Amino acid sequence: MAASLEMQRESVRKQTNSAVPVEESFFTTAWPRSGAPVAAVMPVATAASADCERIPEGQLSAYIEETARKEGFTPDLLRAVIAQESSYLPCAVSPKGAQGLMQLMPATASDLGVQNPFDPEENISAGARFLGRLLTRYGGDLSLALAAYNAGPGRVDSYRGLPPIPETLNYVSSIMQRLQAQPVEMAPLF
Repeated sequence: MAASLEMQRESVRKQTNSAVPVEESFFTTAWPRSGAPVAAVMPVATAASADCERIPEGQLSAYIEETARKEGFTPDLLRAVIAQESSYLPCAVSPKGAQGLMQLMPATASDLGVQNPFDPEENISAGARFLGRLLTRYGGDLSLALAAYNAGPGRVDSYRGLPPIPETLNYVSSIMQRLQAQPVEMAPLF
């Protein structure tokens, strides 16, 4: 747990240090005025941390293939989601708090029993299970499952289809293009 927390802190420090200052408002905090990088004002558990490096796609290939087979869909789908979500950066943290290769929200990760969302295999396994559940929920409709993965099932259900959220529409379109709109192979339900 401590290692996972430190990876998340380091990722937040990197994102904050690369951010562009914005004028303070009700929704943002004041930008450090001293000009010092945020890492200098944030508590640091270790003196130095290695940068998070992109995992070469081939390094996870066997695990992705095995996980996809277990969930009943093609490895290309998992590869496309990982590429879209995190660009294969295992320490990725979104502005909304999604974590790891498949960008699991903390509550979703917890529901799926994830102990360390930054562990590549654990994150891929949980993300694949979640995606598999969404594919089952939406009768194998890949567009709806991807929209729910991005925006949440509640939004897809409330709109009774793809929610008109530009980020979600771009997300679905991008992954479908990566897959060249190939149908997802699903294992039979019975």
